[in-house]
Amino acid sequence: MLGSAFTQAGEPAPFTGTWSVSWCNKARPDQACGGFTVHLLQQGSRLCGAHSGATPNLSRLDEGGDQSIVGTVVADTAVLTIRSGRNDSVHLVTAHLQGGALDWQLTDTVLKSDTDTEVIPTREELTKAATAAPAQGFDDMQKACRAHWQTGR
Repeated sequence: MLGSAFTQAGEPAPFTGTWSVSWCNKARPDQACGGFTVHLLQQGSRLCGAHSGATPNLSRLDEGGDQSIVGTVVADTAVLTIRSGRNDSVHLVTAHLQGGALDWQLTDTVLKSDTDTEVIPTREELTKAATAAPAQGFDDMQKACRAHWQTGR
């Protein structure tokens, strides 16, 4: 049977949830804010997830599929890959839990794309959604990740 998205103490696995940051154009407060969001599911030391990003004024979007993020967890740090839905580039990221936030740092590019630029931050502090209800897109990502783990791919 697959491991749970909970710790042995019955608490949610620390990386599981929706993490995000907003990006607003302070010079143009009338414009819509963009941002970056990741939905993560941790099962033991494995991570799987999805992402979406949008520049301020929503002029560029980057939506990864249900498994655009995969990785592994060691203590309070995750090493993961993220595939852009905008140009198929693949990046290596280190995400460190720190004081209730996720310190996100893009550390390398695994597969570069010569096409349009993705909307994936190089360094940000992401905050976890405080609501108990799953964020939009979380359920689909969770089902896709569990199916992925069951097939062993």
